[in-house]
Formats: sequence, structure tokens, C-alpha cells
Amino acid sequence: MGVFIAVIFMLGGCSLPSVLSLESQDAAILHKYIRFKEKYSINFLDPIEDQHRFRIFSRNVESMRASEGSGSLFTLGINKYTAMTVEEFVTGYYYDPSISEVSYSDKSAAPSAPLPEWCTPGKGYQNPLSDFNWVLKGAVNTPVHQGQCGSCYAIAILGALEGALQGKTGALARLSVQQVVDCSRTVGNQGCDGGRAADTVLYTYSNGIVSDDDYPYKAVEGECQKATIQDKTKQCLQAGDIDLSKTVFIQPNDFKGLFNEIQNGGILKCPESGTPVTPNHNVLLVGYGEENGRSYWIIRDSRGTEWGEHGYARILRDPDFKTDPSFCGILDLRATRPALASTIKATACRGKGGARLP
Repeated sequence: MGVFIAVIFMLGGCSLPSVLSLESQDAAILHKYIRFKEKYSINFLDPIEDQHRFRIFSRNVESMRASEGSGSLFTLGINKYTAMTVEEFVTGYYYDPSISEVSYSDKSAAPSAPLPEWCTPGKGYQNPLSDFNWVLKGAVNTPVHQGQCGSCYAIAILGALEGALQGKTGALARLSVQQVVDCSRTVGNQGCDGGRAADTVLYTYSNGIVSDDDYPYKAVEGECQKATIQDKTKQCLQAGDIDLSKTVFIQPNDFKGLFNEIQNGGILKCPESGTPVTPNHNVLLVGYGEENGRSYWIIRDSRGTEWGEHGYARILRDPDFKTDPSFCGILDLRATRPALASTIKATACRGKGGARLP
């Protein structure tokens, strides 16, 4: 049986670069750069900035070439982030890692349920199915693009709640990420500067959550719309509709993997650097499977449908739960698995939404 788990990872126009000489650059890469700017409507007005971006683009494309000859299980491809450095990508799309380093808010009133034995290191993998995918079951919404807002924590955990709600009602609603961004600083979240999935569960347990239709995502933090979120006719989940006694909070030490910002497809195998990486990103674990004898996890990210495999990625999975950095530190993740109450009071979203498969 599959479960929804939100996990935290480490996880202009067509003008030529003005200062560049065709004789001094790889013409094929330059052509790709022109096509890249056309496709994504990117235009660097400053010639110096255009040159700078071309150099970054060239380095990233060269990295892709090197990867192709290294026997990688995954492929790298040009996307809207290819003219960004890793540092820029992390700064723009992830949240402050220091937020994930401090303890979660007090959960003394919210005892964590025991982790299922099949998911416990040392017990061996005991899934009854060789593969499972909640997306194909119609329980996962299309990947949303978080934009320049560190809201991945809200997107991931609300994705888990959306799946749980779909299992209860048969309808797939899209819950309001913007409500969490605007209104949950009281539990320790930091709006667009990051937050924690566990604290978001506690916030939703106490306040309920409305749909994205009623409180749409804007990718910037704004004033909390209290009249909207307190309107029970708009709440997809009301206060108390989450069963905290059955919600699992996992808090291990660190995560060893880092998603490649230009990952395009295939099974991702993280670098074996041996250097721990501070967790700074939340994603939604939606399934698992096997291809050509290689096991993998399936995650939904929050960079829209143009990243990875239509917004999803497959990560090499160790079926024996061995500690191996090649498996992206899955055993070292911080995870939250929310559970709904046996009877939920909210009825507003039972007829909203619907599965949109990639």
C-alpha cells in the first residue's frame, strides 16, 4: 500500500551575446543558447549580463555532455534554469537551510504515530507491490511552480493532505498554499523564506485550510485573509480534521543528496561526495517502482512541469535500506506523513478538483 509522505531534501529574446565572438565560442552551444532564450522568452538587456549568462549556460551544457559519457542513469537537459548557477538556483528556489536546522515546534500535544515496519531501516523493504504510483490513481495534483518564493514546505505537505483527502472523498482538491504562506508565522513558518512541513500540519490542524480557488497562489507573502480562511463554507479541512495521533513525524540527522537543477529524465543517482548536505527542500513522495532491475522512488517537485519528467523525478532507491549516498540519503530524510480523522467535518471541497496527469 502506498502512502503520501512529504520529504525534505537536500535536494530575453533571441539576440546574440553582444560581447562574444563567434570565432571564440562553440557555435553549437551558441545556437543552443539562442534557442534557449527564444523558447523561454528570456532577454538580457545588459550586454555584460548576457555574456555572463552565456558563460554559465556553456558550463552547464558542458556538464551535460560529460554526464552523458559517465554512464549516468539519468539524463540532463536544457530548461529555463540552465543559465543559472547552482548558488542562484538554491537561493531562488529553496529556503533558508537554517530554518530546517532548529527544532520543530513543540509537538507534545501531537504524539507521533509509529513508523510502519516496512519503512523502518533494518527491517527490509516489505511493500506488497513491486510498484505503486499515486499519480496514476488520480490522487496527485499537477506540479505547481513555487516561483521566487520558498514555499516548497507548504506545497509538499498540502500535496500529502490533498491525497489523503482524495482517499476520503474521492475528489481531488487543490489546497491553498497561499494561506500557509500568509497565515502560518504563528507556528514558526517564515512565509516565502521557508518553513517546516510538521509545523504546517499543526497549523492546518488548528485552523483548517481552504482551496486554492478561494485563496489563490501568488508566490509572494501577503496579509493573511482571515475572513476567507475562517469561512467554514470554504474550508476543505476544518480545525480538528487531521488526526495528529496517527500523523508520523520523522526527524533524522541530515540528508546527503542534492538534486541537479538541470535534471531532465531517467533515474537520478546523487553524487557520492561523502560530504553531508544541509536539508533545504521539501518534495512529495508519490510512489516507487523498478526499471531494468533498478529500484526508484518517485517524487513530485515544485518547479512546474518543465523540470524533470513533467515535474516529477525518479530517485535511485535502495531496496535493502543500506546507507549509501548514491541513494540521495533517503534514509536520512525528514518526513511527515499526515493522517485525517476518521470523520472529517469539512464538506466544501468534496466536489472540487480532479486528477490532471502529466
